[in-house]
Amino acid sequence: MATLTLLFLFAFCIASSDTVLGQGCQQCVVESQKIQGNSYFTYNKKCVEYKNCKCNCNGSWNCPAENAVDHCRQNVSIGCSFCNVRGQRFSGNSNFKFRDGCNEFNCFCKCDGGWNCPSEKTINICNTNINTGCKYCDVNGQKHEGNSYFTHRKECVEYKNCMCNCDGSWNCPGENAIDYCRQNVNTGCYYCTIDKMKIEGNSRFHLVRDCYQYSGCICQCDGGWTCAHTTGRYVCGTKRGKVRYSSTKVSSVQKITSSQGSYQKSSEE
Repeated sequence: MATLTLLFLFAFCIASSDTVLGQGCQQCVVESQKIQGNSYFTYNKKCVEYKNCKCNCNGSWNCPAENAVDHCRQNVSIGCSFCNVRGQRFSGNSNFKFRDGCNEFNCFCKCDGGWNCPSEKTINICNTNINTGCKYCDVNGQKHEGNSYFTHRKECVEYKNCMCNCDGSWNCPGENAIDYCRQNVNTGCYYCTIDKMKIEGNSRFHLVRDCYQYSGCICQCDGGWTCAHTTGRYVCGTKRGKVRYSSTKVSSVQKITSSQGSYQKSSEE
């Protein structure tokens, strides 16, 4: 009886020794690599590194998912996942920017790989200077820098010292405008427009109207004109009464008013 007990204890010790040392266990074959049974190992598959994988004594093996690290999605040095945004990768717990068309998004990459881009931090780079933060002013298809002055031409009128505000609005003061159709920029005087004729400001001219010719009429610098100082001469044949033509207010028999001035006719014997 004592002999049987001694043999049993000896066999148990041998078996225990084989289990501890991995002897008597099958090897685990992991992608052509042989792992000793009853041991732990690390396994890499593409981007993922599995730690504390277990090779069992029967040759089977397993790798717990909770011990896996995805090196393509996770920054091992800080323990945070990357954010994959439109083909770009950003570190967790960090701010980043990306563009989509005219929009530049200012975003935050969370540690879990999620990310958000607040709308109030989005900048339209097609109408905003990202260096100054000011919007461009779109004036008839022309783009002007915010917080700057510019010159604007609309048909005959040129506006100087127009202001493009930082918010994209703009204004052009009327007192700085020049009407090239009405004003001679060399003299600073306005033209006088009379019966489709354009007369230089600060000059004299002849006017024929209703068969009367007026000599020495004056076109004033402000665009007004007068023939008050001259007497009209009838030029259509039979002699008629003389006529005075005026752009100033006078008592008259017949008065015709226009935007440029007025004239009167008075008969003389």
